Amino acid sequence: MNLSQALQDAISDLEQLAKKKSPHPSRLHARDILIPLGTLAALGEPFGQEELVQRLTKLTAPFEDRWQRAVAEELQLACAEYVTSVDEHYMKLANYDFDYTSSARERLAARLLACDILSCELPPGLSDQIERADLIYRPYRERYEETRS
Repeated sequence: MNLSQALQDAISDLEQLAKKKSPHPSRLHARDILIPLGTLAALGEPFGQEELVQRLTKLTAPFEDRWQRAVAEELQLACAEYVTSVDEHYMKLANYDFDYTSSARERLAARLLACDILSCELPPGLSDQIERADLIYRPYRERYEETRS
């Protein structure tokens, strides 16, 4: 399944949820929208971003607070996945999984870009946590990439 289709499917799922009397989106709904939206935006290819943002804004307006909580929870968990994997005790080991940590950071970046596009607020302190982890991770990742070349 391509990213555009995954995004359309996620929006369709959210539309079905919105038909309920009291819709409660979960972090999984947020994840399924944020990752493909942010990834598509980062690619820079046209995909109808403005229309999609309008559609999502209108769709989530009746349960905006619950939607924002779902997005915040997803961001906090994605941040924790990345930040906790940036541990210098483990990054010094020969078998440390740099590909996993880099992939977690890329998915987090997609979520953050999507949040920017959708004007979703980031949980307090999240940017600082990511910035600190990036500062620690960058030199280890660079050394790892040099050894792979």
